[in-house]
Amino acid sequence: MTISNDSMSLAWVCRHHSLRVRQLLAALDLDLPALGAVRAAAETADWVGACQALLAYYRTCSSGEWLRHERVAPGNGREEKAERMADACFSVPGGNVQIPRLASGRLDWGYVPPQSGGQEWVYGINRHDHMADLLAAFYATGNRRYVRSLNDQLYDWTASVEYPDPPDTHEGACPWGTILEVGHRAKAWPAVFYGLQPEHEFAPATRILLLSQALDHATFLHQYHTGGSNWVITEMTGLLSLACAWPEFREAAAWRELALSLAQQELAGQVYPDGVQKELSSNYQLAVLGHMGFFVETVRGAGLPENPALTALLEHMWNYLAYSLCPNGQTPQNGDSDRPGSTDSQVIQPLETCQPLLDAADAYRRQDWLYIATNGARGEQPPGLPSVLFPWAGQLIMRSGWEAEAHWGYFDFGPWGVLHQHNDALHLSITACGRDLLVDSGRYTYQNYWGEPGTWRSYFIGSAAHNVILVDGLGQANGRKVTDKPVEADQAFLTPAYDYAQGSYTHGFVDAETASLRHKSMMYGEETYAEVKGDVVHTRAVLYLRGVGWVVVDRLETDHPCRVTPLWHFAPECTVAREGQAVVTVDEGVGNLRLQPVGTLDWEIELISGREGPDFQGWYSPGMDVRLPNTCACYSAAIPQTTTLAWLLLPGKGPVSAAELTLLSAPEGAVHLVLARPGQAPLEVAMRLDPSLDLRLSTGEAFAGHCAVLSGESQLGQPEGGRT
Repeated sequence: MTISNDSMSLAWVCRHHSLRVRQLLAALDLDLPALGAVRAAAETADWVGACQALLAYYRTCSSGEWLRHERVAPGNGREEKAERMADACFSVPGGNVQIPRLASGRLDWGYVPPQSGGQEWVYGINRHDHMADLLAAFYATGNRRYVRSLNDQLYDWTASVEYPDPPDTHEGACPWGTILEVGHRAKAWPAVFYGLQPEHEFAPATRILLLSQALDHATFLHQYHTGGSNWVITEMTGLLSLACAWPEFREAAAWRELALSLAQQELAGQVYPDGVQKELSSNYQLAVLGHMGFFVETVRGAGLPENPALTALLEHMWNYLAYSLCPNGQTPQNGDSDRPGSTDSQVIQPLETCQPLLDAADAYRRQDWLYIATNGARGEQPPGLPSVLFPWAGQLIMRSGWEAEAHWGYFDFGPWGVLHQHNDALHLSITACGRDLLVDSGRYTYQNYWGEPGTWRSYFIGSAAHNVILVDGLGQANGRKVTDKPVEADQAFLTPAYDYAQGSYTHGFVDAETASLRHKSMMYGEETYAEVKGDVVHTRAVLYLRGVGWVVVDRLETDHPCRVTPLWHFAPECTVAREGQAVVTVDEGVGNLRLQPVGTLDWEIELISGREGPDFQGWYSPGMDVRLPNTCACYSAAIPQTTTLAWLLLPGKGPVSAAELTLLSAPEGAVHLVLARPGQAPLEVAMRLDPSLDLRLSTGEAFAGHCAVLSGESQLGQPEGGRT
């Protein structure tokens, strides 16, 4: 669209947006000496003159100094992504979507494309995050086309979008969107406003309308901010951005004080003592850190005092991402999380892990993070064992070492989370020998957010998409959102030879409709269902034998017969086959996994990949709006009453040979076996879910605690329960 010169003039703005102009001028502190010319014109109702004086002030004042940029020399360089964005064309996975034009010629900022991800696309374009990319492209190339596009898009949006009445902060329609979109725009606009000050193509009308909208956005964020999740961090970061960029507003000090105090207060309340944000989603932990990085840059740019406690808290949060990092550079795909770089969407930005972590390692001078993120190529090796327990989040990260092909496992036995959670208590993921083997589901979509039955969202957040156990075809419901204490000392521990953790799911197995209703109820603060105790309790213990593999023990406590269905989801790249009761991946020259049930139960086994709904199964999502078929090994058997199951999971590069298992006598609730592998000393493993059970080693020795491991004649575990 070619915008007429007349509509770009201050006279046109003052004529067609007179109320906006008067509200803007009334909100400024015109008693400031530097705004004397603005005040003089406003007092005589010379609105055009007042706007001219205001824009002249912003061309030379010190406000937004950290956001300004010297005049860029003209150039003709082009960047492919910027070219599309300049044409208001934004990609979604698998294609591009052009914002259509209305009959008036304006962009239809509320357009929802019909393809998958359309709703997230329209939210994304109305966050205006892409404007930072366009601005960077202009700085890099000197191409004024990008300036004209920024001007035209900002003019189009600010001239046509009004403050919503009544406001809907959580499910607002675009183009205004939810309070999250408001927070994102509040972060994006100041850099454009100040960065383009020297540019004639940045029209006076756009500048005044942008200032007017900045006032509306700050008022909205100040009044309607939320709490308890990543949302409020985004909101307060945006509010701080506006307050510091335009201190001439009378309310700027109040905005700034609220943003500073609430963001830091909220973050302190949202992070467990082990550094894990209470949403328990790596994706959102990284998002919060990204917003807080912007927050700190704004504080520094505006010359405000920094808070040492905030710096320490952010370091603690980065420490979680560093020490939970998979050898392939990925964070745990827990809750609503993606694999970084997994989507080509310009508006649903993939959250990269390693580069931000490397930057954080440099900022905090953490050589151990650098070592982890580079698989030992740089930095200093962390002291102690490679595994780590996050006792408040209830997450155990198991490693054989720090190299790129090390074993890595993630066991989730903690609370449910405060937002973006899945019904996946006791889930286990495994990566080994350079590739993912057992995987989490990913998030795929936010359409039908509460997981209504028969929807894709229901599958991806449900138990059926995770490595857990269904009971009579039913999955888990919500657990407790938060915890007020770490896991018990004997519930998880690390030793040089092995790692151990144990948890229980006690909140009942339900159908998809009930799970959806309970999810929505909990998220709106209704505790009606929170403490409902189910009639079947699932307890899982995970033992990682360092450098060897995993032994998993599951106990289903029930007083009635039921059918149990343990699920094991493999990465999409894995070729999966059956060998008797075992399931193996059989790809040549890469990491593979042998999954072998332990015991005499006769399992029915089905390998399912890419099954459509309503009974979805065998799907994996590396990123928003991307789904891939993967193989789920569905084991199924009827049990008459309380039953203990066990599994051996052996990784290796190339074919993984079957291990010889000898079961030794053990009471219900315990497993006692000898594992023999070609060319290796046999391992004796004793595990009991209740430490009071009478279970002795083959040597006749008693042991305290939950597990003991012996290699040949050498005992690896400590029978008296000692642990590190």
